[in-house]
Amino acid sequence: MQKRLLILLLLPWIIPLCCFDATAETRKIAILQTTDIHSRFRSEKGPGWLRLATLIKRELEKSGGKEKCLLIDCGDSVQGSTTATLAQGSPGVILLNLLKYDAWILGNHEFDFGPKVLKSLIKQAKIPVFAANLEWLDTSKPDFIGWKMYERNGLKIAVIGITSPKLPQWLWGKALKGYRVRSIAWALDRFLPKALAENPDLVILAVHHGIYISPRAEDNYLTSIAWKYPELDLILGGHSHQKEPGKQLGMNTWYANAGKHAEYLWKGNVAIDTKTRKVTINSRLIPVTKKIPEDQECAAAIKDSLQTAKAFAKRKVGSTVRPVTPLKRGKYNASINELFCRAIAAAGNTEIAFHGTVRWREALRGKITEHDVYRIEPYEDTVCTIDITPAEAKEILAEQISKRDYDRFQSPWGFYATADKNGIVTGKLKLKNGKIWDNGRIRCAFSSYTLAGSSNKFPKLRAIARKPESNPCDTGITVRDALRKYIYNNSPLDIKTIQWLKIEK
Repeated sequence: MQKRLLILLLLPWIIPLCCFDATAETRKIAILQTTDIHSRFRSEKGPGWLRLATLIKRELEKSGGKEKCLLIDCGDSVQGSTTATLAQGSPGVILLNLLKYDAWILGNHEFDFGPKVLKSLIKQAKIPVFAANLEWLDTSKPDFIGWKMYERNGLKIAVIGITSPKLPQWLWGKALKGYRVRSIAWALDRFLPKALAENPDLVILAVHHGIYISPRAEDNYLTSIAWKYPELDLILGGHSHQKEPGKQLGMNTWYANAGKHAEYLWKGNVAIDTKTRKVTINSRLIPVTKKIPEDQECAAAIKDSLQTAKAFAKRKVGSTVRPVTPLKRGKYNASINELFCRAIAAAGNTEIAFHGTVRWREALRGKITEHDVYRIEPYEDTVCTIDITPAEAKEILAEQISKRDYDRFQSPWGFYATADKNGIVTGKLKLKNGKIWDNGRIRCAFSSYTLAGSSNKFPKLRAIARKPESNPCDTGITVRDALRKYIYNNSPLDIKTIQWLKIEK
């Protein structure tokens, strides 16, 4: 009797509490992210997309399957290996389809094979492809989207996908034709209100852009984005190759980045209070190791492409009489730069050239294979030409010397120059035939990436290249093809280092 009386007395308090608990339900989902895989399907050290695929399937199963998970890739997926180059990106799309990614955000290297190939890759994709800040200028627009609402475990998740806003700083010439790239803010102003109008429980910005360890404002753009758009619960980054398990940006935005080359899978466990819309994210990076077996379904799907690339990589291209050596720290001339400049000058039919290989640290010795050619030129940059005056050549040289420590330095070839310790070119320029170059324009070869400004490292060169009187031209020949042809036609190579640029002490 006393127990019944106590229950009756507490009943007015118990009923509201029960009702509150019912409306304040906490629901959970898992977010999985990959980025900057660069079609690294396997490696001797362990990481690779085939092992990553096994890990993805395991984590999906642990988290309740696709009904309670989202799988997102933030770009640079289809370029970066011999396998990818030979098949022009198709193997990467095959795996994106096979693993049933929920979202694929275009990265800058998705554009490397040109707009026509990009259209084909998007057409091959059976998954949603995102590029909210991309405007196609002709009528044959590929099928990509700006945002999408997903439903998982009773939750509404809005995903806005944005490609890199800095494409014009990496691409030049034909690779930039047919479309226009807008800023991240432009895309959010356009699509975020549409997403918020549908009352999502979680808002994700998946973007091919990262946060760098740098004081420059442009490198910390995502931090300002988080402050400006506090409605963003999660930003998944890319491009920077910097792994980040998770940290707060702005007032309440969580930021993460899975890193590069299929070394990690990022996983975020998300809990959402459906009444208060309070979002809690616990996240980590899961390493891809040798202990994880390759996924056999994925391996079988790209087996032919892998075998073709393996056989191709072993093919002999040429040979060297003496080692072709890299550019040493503090130096401005090297035989590897000599080789590259000769190759692009031949392809562009020019008298002079600029090319750099500062990141390459090994020497070419003896037999040169296709693997070696790809190793020293892993990008799809094309040979481009502009006509420059001696004054512009000096300006270009001064800018190159000032950025010598940024590992983007482009060695000159075909003319002799002397500069002081401040990088100012002194005296007149002398061509390799002995003539003084003091007037007139001469055609000069560069890579497309260099003329684009090398991620804003060379704004003066970029400005010169955009002048109509510079007569800019994109040959469409890749630097790699030019290099291969030169090695084949001139083997055995006997290349010495020539001091085209001398720095006075």
